[in-house]
Amino acid sequence: MQSKRRALASAAVIFAAWGGPAWAGGFAIPEQSATFLGTSFAGAAAGGDISSMYWNPAALVTVPGFQMQSNVTVGRQSSNIQAQPGSTLLGAPGLATTSGNIFPDFAVVPSSYASYQINRDLFIGLAINSPFGSATHPANRNWDGFASSTSSSIATYDFNPTIAYRILPNFSVGVGAQVQYMSADLRNAQPLPAGFGVPLANSPTVILNGIDHWAFGFTVGALWQPTQTTQIGFGYRSGINEDLKGQFKFDDPNPLFASATALTDTKIHLPAIATASIRQDLSPTFTLLGTAQWTQWSNLQSLTANCQSNSSLLGGAIPICASGQAVRSLPLNWHDGWFFSAGAEQKLSQSLLLRAGLAYERSPVQSADENLVAILDSDRIWASAGLQYKLNRMITADLSYAHVFFKGSSVSNSAVQPPGAVPPAFNIVGSTQRDADVLAASLTMRFDPPPPAPKIVK
Repeated sequence: MQSKRRALASAAVIFAAWGGPAWAGGFAIPEQSATFLGTSFAGAAAGGDISSMYWNPAALVTVPGFQMQSNVTVGRQSSNIQAQPGSTLLGAPGLATTSGNIFPDFAVVPSSYASYQINRDLFIGLAINSPFGSATHPANRNWDGFASSTSSSIATYDFNPTIAYRILPNFSVGVGAQVQYMSADLRNAQPLPAGFGVPLANSPTVILNGIDHWAFGFTVGALWQPTQTTQIGFGYRSGINEDLKGQFKFDDPNPLFASATALTDTKIHLPAIATASIRQDLSPTFTLLGTAQWTQWSNLQSLTANCQSNSSLLGGAIPICASGQAVRSLPLNWHDGWFFSAGAEQKLSQSLLLRAGLAYERSPVQSADENLVAILDSDRIWASAGLQYKLNRMITADLSYAHVFFKGSSVSNSAVQPPGAVPPAFNIVGSTQRDADVLAASLTMRFDPPPPAPKIVK
């Protein structure tokens, strides 16, 4: 009983570490586990660690007793967009031709897990994650693409209670609920006609934001253990339909812009994710791992904010949008994403384990007109390594590092202006190079001896 009290006290510390939005390719965030970052997410849905429940709820059956884990991932990205001919504002006075680094210096992705084995075959768990998110903030606010974006932030917070049951000694199933909160904030400069007398460098900022109190989805999965040395897992996280209520407004005290404020409604269809993984022990000390993952980004064809009230400049002289019409639309036309990884674990002693992995990720963005300044993406390769150290019978620490090599990409899109505006759109055409470094650490605590697991017959 006393150990349970200690566990609950520790839970308060673990879940307090959970925080805000973070960066990601696409804008899905795979960095949910220090353990599996070390294998480039190979084996992520096949169990072996409490964080496997994020990809496959049935993986809970591989986590005996009462366990809790807290993960913190720190990421650094670098990408600079160079404006090229075809950009509307290329060479305009007061504007730089490069964005500077698009991303914040550092971003943090926290995640937490808890699991409890009720009896030999029944397990319950809770995961707290940020499954989708992105943040950009060009170092040069006044650059040739500032009409497309001066900053962006997308964040999600997901609570995922889970239950898993061992139907047979070698086959288990799991289900869970997703309870998710989302917020978004997109900002861009609004160059004004020459008659306003406002220099380009002093163009006001337009803010489009929105929040969704709660949206819901589910998770489902299965785990098959055909032998004592093989685990094969499949997990599915459903898509979630978000309905963001927010505002379109100018971030400028000038009364000229007061009537331009409007209530908005933005519907976002977050993608479903299916993951299949294998974990194969070749010896008591060496394990091979693999993962294939599909993400339904084709379900998200555009991000469109519709006005819920009229918006205009100069008291109606210059209409921005009417109720029910789009005030801003970002065409995506994205494709389904694919991710493939392979990795290995080597146990050096009873306390120390090393791991490594490689992965290839096919981006949902496959052409320049699908690549947005606010959400840059491209194909990439992951290379990672990590270690696990058992401090004692109750506490295990994991540390992992990954470098992400992005394919060079191009940007070609337009910021459409209000009806009658000259020019009708501000085009940005550019090229970019990008790389990222990711470091993750976790602490896992185990309480109470677990009930004996059933023996799997070969």
